[in-house]
Amino acid sequence: MKWSNILVAVLWWAGGLNLWAQKIAAGDITDLYASTKQIAQFFKRFNNEEDRQGVAYDPKSPLYREPEQRKEYLHLLFDQQALTIPQSLRKEFIVEVTQKEAPIFLDFFGGEWFAEVRVAVSYNGKEEEAILFMNLEKDRQGYKWVIDRAYFRPYAAYIKPLTKNPNNFLHPQSHELGFMNLNRAFETASTIEDYTSKNYESLTHLQLFLYELRRGMIRFITVNETRFHFFQVKGWYFEVANFNRSGLNSGWLISNLVRLPPEQKNVMLSYVYRENR
Repeated sequence: MKWSNILVAVLWWAGGLNLWAQKIAAGDITDLYASTKQIAQFFKRFNNEEDRQGVAYDPKSPLYREPEQRKEYLHLLFDQQALTIPQSLRKEFIVEVTQKEAPIFLDFFGGEWFAEVRVAVSYNGKEEEAILFMNLEKDRQGYKWVIDRAYFRPYAAYIKPLTKNPNNFLHPQSHELGFMNLNRAFETASTIEDYTSKNYESLTHLQLFLYELRRGMIRFITVNETRFHFFQVKGWYFEVANFNRSGLNSGWLISNLVRLPPEQKNVMLSYVYRENR
């Protein structure tokens, strides 16, 4: 990390502490309580498992996951400045996840959600942004975050979904020619995968990114931004981003919401993973 970035981070941290102290001294801590400061807290508030002061409810308490109070909490978990999410859609979502017959809760270790981490790297002498997709993976007695996928814009022109042209092949008698007809396979670099085994899997952004990282072609600089993608609520997709701003509506909030039929899930995943960009 650059010393300038470290200095900015320290100043930001110190400024945050100073603001915190000022609010407490003034007796105004409402927005500090209201802000969803951690993603784990987002889960608890989504499920109504803690009060407005961040104190966890006893699971035996009548307030634990209580539906009416939960509806109020869910309204607060939306980015109120997100004009792309109609109020009608928010209401539909809240009604669906709080229905008394079969309420829907988020499970931190339940899968079907992942992080998108945008990082700054040095590549070919200039700064570029790489996107890493992180999953929670079970490991021995616990869990750990792992890099599951990646997207790096400089690779986009070279890494495409694998579709082979059946008209491109090497004759079964090619060995009799000493495989001299391999020149046909190498004539066009964009079609070289047509001549590979049916078990061949196309190169991925992550594979190439790690390869170039090992060769010293890529150097990590810093993390720019983190957001989370949720598919846990059947029939819906929503995105959670962090809003560092003053006021009650801040912290980790729902920044995007889409009604998502099950048959469209893979389409949305492809969009999020930038597979066709």
